[in-house]
Amino acid sequence: MSDVTFEQVLEMAEQLTPEEQARLVEQLQETLLDYGVTREQLWAELKALRAAGAFDNVESLYSKFANPAADVSEEELSSYLHKIGTEWEEEMDELADDRFRSGRGCVVKEVTEKGSHRPAPHNAHYPA
Repeated sequence: MSDVTFEQVLEMAEQLTPEEQARLVEQLQETLLDYGVTREQLWAELKALRAAGAFDNVESLYSKFANPAADVSEEELSSYLHKIGTEWEEEMDELADDRFRSGRGCVVKEVTEKGSHRPAPHNAHYPA
């Protein structure tokens, strides 16, 4: 291993063209995600196992662990799943409100016509 620092590599990468940077990123991702097996090899193994009968007479787990005493309608289940799926949004809003009230939130500045900056109102909403 050479004595090149991360910062030096970063500086050199910034000098690359956008196309070269994209190729570098792609190459690094392939290196990081190298599991030693390809998708095609996994599919071939699955097909071989199926052909050999490895999945014949497998006991289904369908309803094995269901609670027959549970009486939930489809609407109730759908409503509950929607609630837990969107709960994080409300928590993020509360966190943002708490941070702005405590003064720890980031200060976003507006640019006026003259180019001077002024703090944006804390209740301003900006697109993500």
